[in-house]
Amino acid sequence: MHDPFKSPKRPWSRKKVRPAEAGRHDVKFYKKKLWLGLRQQKLWMNPYCEISEAYGKLFDGEHVDHIVPRSKGGSDVDPRNLMTLSQIIHGKKSGLERIRGCLVDTKSTPYGLVPVRREEIIEELGKAIWGKMPDYPLD
Repeated sequence: MHDPFKSPKRPWSRKKVRPAEAGRHDVKFYKKKLWLGLRQQKLWMNPYCEISEAYGKLFDGEHVDHIVPRSKGGSDVDPRNLMTLSQIIHGKKSGLERIRGCLVDTKSTPYGLVPVRREEIIEELGKAIWGKMPDYPLD
């Protein structure tokens, strides 16, 4: 008997299968208590997007992003490598990283790479998004 709540089988439609590495994050890392606690702490300390804030706009911070990507050797948990970003700006940063790679100069620490100047990422993303430098001096 036909079940009206089940979706009909469509042999002509393909399931979308993503390669394991294509755009996938280290899911296990992002589920660990250490990361979840650090993320919550970062969002509590800075609830607004750090890039938009430098340009006089207040977008809600939804993502805690690694400035130097983990895939490029960026520190997992060093606060100097973390930044609160809005959904839109996080997408723009990710897009720029796919095109250009790491967007900042880095220095090595025992925990991985961190940015030399955090302001560099603010300036770089601001120029890409708004086409200008921040409204106030960052240094």
